Amino acid sequence: MRAIILAGGLGTRMMEETETLPKPMVPINGRPMLWHLMNLFSLQGINDFVLALGYKGEVIKRWILDLHELDGDLHVNVRNGSKEVKSSGVKNPWNMSALETGLATQTGGRIKRCAEGFFDETFLVTYGDGIGNINFIFCAIIYITGIFFKIAHHIP
Repeated sequence: MRAIILAGGLGTRMMEETETLPKPMVPINGRPMLWHLMNLFSLQGINDFVLALGYKGEVIKRWILDLHELDGDLHVNVRNGSKEVKSSGVKNPWNMSALETGLATQTGGRIKRCAEGFFDETFLVTYGDGIGNINFIFCAIIYITGIFFKIAHHIP
């Protein structure tokens, strides 16, 4: 199962933090909100992510590119430009795609763009600041089986 993470909004309610960073990159305990969100998914076996970028998407792309290289020790030979990354042993099993979905694109347009190629599969969608104690698989099962509709239909 994949997760689409909407990471392209302006973050206007956090303006003091989001002038230089997109909202999913605002740090919590030294790591971006996006890392915490992806870690929550990963703990539940969801490791394939499609990130819908917009506002300051280049910051998220740089973080993705640096994620592996900055996780451990680094040796650089300045004379010839060679570099060697020695991992700290911490590895995330994540597969990530970062798609530019535009600054003015609405939520539905972002999801449509990200789901191209797997629209017939089951996938989850959340906002880039959607951190919480949520059992994503359970939510998907409830949705797929229609249990929520059945329960909500019987509420007086």
